[in-house]
Amino acid sequence: MSALLIGARLGIDWGLELERYWETTPKEYYQYLEVYKTIEENRAKEMDFNNFNLGKYVAYAVNDPKKYPKKPFLQEVKEESKVMTDEEMDRVMKRNTIALGGIIK
Repeated sequence: MSALLIGARLGIDWGLELERYWETTPKEYYQYLEVYKTIEENRAKEMDFNNFNLGKYVAYAVNDPKKYPKKPFLQEVKEESKVMTDEEMDRVMKRNTIALGGIIK
């Protein structure tokens, strides 16, 4: 199969219409390729995150069913969000500064 047809097939796999493929320049084609790679990387990260959470649910269900969460983990995190006081913000900023190797005067 020729390189042009392989490129066209890849473009179609990415959602690029065949007519648009034949009108694109090589620079535009590689831009489509980069966008496609980014989308796939983000999709893989999302799947990994979901699989990690699924593993946590299974671990609770198998090892300690009494501690199985009543609500989804992400929902619990949202509900726990609260406004920080000035002292809490100061403490967190100092901790992050130290963790990143900064100096506090």
